[in-house]
Amino acid sequence: MFFRDYVPVLEVMADAIVASDPTDQVLYVNAAAERLLGWSRDELVGRPLTSLMPERMRPLHEAGFHRYISTGKTKIMGRPVRVPALRKDGAEIDIELTLSPLRLEGKSEIILASLRDLRDRVELERQLVAQQRLAAQHAVMAVFAESTDTLTAIRGMLRAIGENLNWPLGNFWQLAPSGRLERTASWQSSALDAAATAEFSADISFAKGEGLPGRVWASGEAAWIVDLAEDSNFPRQHTATAAKLHGAFAFPVVAGDSGVAVAEFFCPTSQAVDEELRATAQTLGRQIGQFMQRIAAHQELERAEVRARFLADASSALATSVDYETTLRQVAELAVPKVADWCTVVALDAQGYFRRIVVVHRDSEKRGAAVEYQEAFPPSQHRAGQHFEVFKSAKAVLQRQVSDEDLKAAAQDEKHLRLLRDLGCTSCIMVPLAARGESVGVISLMRCGASRPFDEADLTLAEQLSHRAALAIDNSRLFASLGKREQSTRFLSEASAVLNSSLDYEETFQKLTRLAVPRFADWCSVEIVEGDALRQVSVAHVDPAKIQFALEIQKRYPVSMSSPTGAPHVIRTGEAELYEDIPDELLVQATRDAEHLRLARELGLRSALTVPLSTRGRTIGALTLVWAESGRHYAPEDLPLMKELGRRAALAVENARLYSEAQRAIQLRDEFLSIASHELRTPLTGVQLQVEGIQRLIKKSSRTPAEWDVIAGRIDSVGRSFDRLSRLVEDLLDVSSASAGRLQLKLEEVHLSEVVHDVLSHFEDQLSRAGCALSLRLDSSITGKWDRLRLHQILSNFLANALKYAPGKPIEVTARRDGAKAVMSVRDHGIGVGAEDRERIFDRFARAVPPEHYGGLGLGLWIVRVFAEAMGGTVRVESERGDGATFTVELPLEPQAALSPR
Repeated sequence: MFFRDYVPVLEVMADAIVASDPTDQVLYVNAAAERLLGWSRDELVGRPLTSLMPERMRPLHEAGFHRYISTGKTKIMGRPVRVPALRKDGAEIDIELTLSPLRLEGKSEIILASLRDLRDRVELERQLVAQQRLAAQHAVMAVFAESTDTLTAIRGMLRAIGENLNWPLGNFWQLAPSGRLERTASWQSSALDAAATAEFSADISFAKGEGLPGRVWASGEAAWIVDLAEDSNFPRQHTATAAKLHGAFAFPVVAGDSGVAVAEFFCPTSQAVDEELRATAQTLGRQIGQFMQRIAAHQELERAEVRARFLADASSALATSVDYETTLRQVAELAVPKVADWCTVVALDAQGYFRRIVVVHRDSEKRGAAVEYQEAFPPSQHRAGQHFEVFKSAKAVLQRQVSDEDLKAAAQDEKHLRLLRDLGCTSCIMVPLAARGESVGVISLMRCGASRPFDEADLTLAEQLSHRAALAIDNSRLFASLGKREQSTRFLSEASAVLNSSLDYEETFQKLTRLAVPRFADWCSVEIVEGDALRQVSVAHVDPAKIQFALEIQKRYPVSMSSPTGAPHVIRTGEAELYEDIPDELLVQATRDAEHLRLARELGLRSALTVPLSTRGRTIGALTLVWAESGRHYAPEDLPLMKELGRRAALAVENARLYSEAQRAIQLRDEFLSIASHELRTPLTGVQLQVEGIQRLIKKSSRTPAEWDVIAGRIDSVGRSFDRLSRLVEDLLDVSSASAGRLQLKLEEVHLSEVVHDVLSHFEDQLSRAGCALSLRLDSSITGKWDRLRLHQILSNFLANALKYAPGKPIEVTARRDGAKAVMSVRDHGIGVGAEDRERIFDRFARAVPPEHYGGLGLGLWIVRVFAEAMGGTVRVESERGDGATFTVELPLEPQAALSPR
């Protein structure tokens, strides 16, 4: 049968029919198609079929058509699908398209496309959807208008949207303190299998950009997922498949300018993108955010009124008693149940121990457990858990959600865990009781069961309460502290007298440690830093027989300067260390082996306090006080007194050291003046003798040539003596200028070879007289920006040093360029310099040999170092005793900065 045989039937059909050949060209259209599409039959026949569809649809059609021609497979053949069609006037219309193959004789195949006009149906559907959206909006508005509780309103909103728009599952995600989105409410229709959806969205949270909620949060725009199984950024795909969910959309809830939550909805079928619904949801999200702000503001106002009344009542209660324990009980009883389900207060007693003052629970049936909790598990420094951390840091802790794992971590044993579970705790606040910068205790507020978790406003209220309570405690304790202050003042006065009684600091510290024992310690010791080690200069104990025992322990197990605790740590950090309790666990950590632990336990240590000896920004030692046999304990309030004692002790040590340094400086000055006078007197005496000899020869009426030679020789000797005097005077002037910071440099372009040759010419006679052969290796191209005179003096001092300590031995002078530096050295083969003197010989007045053997002021090498450093360079010596020495100076060709002399 041929296609023309079908035409009469196709022509009378009510549906529009378009036939295309295997090349995708229009072969035939019936009259209904002409009316629907606005094209005449003649205009369409021969045109490509794609001319009847919007341009965006054409690539999909072409790909599907070619796949069908090549494979015979297609997804839509024989199935009605809803697609847009393009009329001749360019308008798009919704049609229902059904494709059917028609095989003719000759094995050619024609595709028949049936186009059914859906415009009337689409309009009806659009109106129905618009009504549903409007109903959903009205329902949401009604829910929020009638609600005073945010959570109830959110659940109502999810139900209103889900039921009106046929999305049977909804979740609400809010920004949590963790910085992630967490689910706070959900709703699902009874049409869904509750068991199948139980795991969907359970125990999951989202970061920005992660999953559907995270994407909406990041973009601030509503999002749509046609099929969850095909979305690569949907972490819940597995549970979604198990729950038989496919379509999804979500929108942001915006308050002000920021997103605060995301609402998402699911349905069991794939859903085509609905741009109108997405726009409606975007608007709805802003309205919901405004409603949430309004409800939150109303709730916050109510809570603020409750907090204000509570603080007023608490202030009245705190003013009724000077007994701080009674005061704290009243505060706890007032806090329960107004702001917490139960409350505990921990405070320091007079001995410096943590003590749980009170435990109050709102449930009368649990008061027995509260009493058991208070009596069976009294806190201490090493068993108080987070209480001690809050106390120590003076910073409040808000834990919005407390899990059973948290209770397990806090429990000391199984009985403790049972009590914590019985009392119940799902949210917790711990605030320090702090007055005048000192912590005196901790208030803990707990909520349990269905009570609302604590938030930042509750934390502020707790901090205000703790501040008022701490002031009341502080006032009551001020009376008790007056006597202790008087005792401390007397002790400091006595200690100051001891510290000022002698300039021998070791004797002073022996008196000081005996003064501290037994009033403030059973043990007291002082350690001083000497080099890289720590030396104990004094120790005292209530039982003198135990001192030797402690010294033996220290001898067997010396303290390392790298120790993480004790005096070494205090000296490194400059911060005091306080151990209110010394548990056995601490001894185990601090000792090195079983024997060390046994000996430490024999000391019976109970509490310890170590303070730095600091002065002028540096720590020179540490003062350690220990309670042992007396069973007493140190508390934070003991720190100020002992820190002040440490400060005064350090000042005494510094004064003693300054006195010793001053004495050494005076001695050094006297030695220098003695040597200088000797050094100056020697050439002057020579000059005097030579001048007298010259005068005698000149007075003679006639002189022989030999006598003229003697006169010339003596005049040369006078010149040499004057040269020596000049160098001594120049050295003294350089010392004066450098010490006063007035050393002046005249920097200019200098050829190093010129300076070297000039110096060597001045030393020709001295080298000849000393019998020193000179070798020279010189790079003649070295030019730098230096002080010519100072450079001349550096090389002169090196050569003078070599002549003094290596007479008769060869001397090698080398000058070379090393990158951006000039390197000049003088090598001799004399007595050499020992390792212990290599650094010291560059100090002022330093000597490596006795002055009576070699003479000199001890200034030459110091002056070399001063000049070198002033020009940005360095100086060093390489030597072994008895094997000569090589003195080297390195100078930058372009000095950057001058250094101050030392």
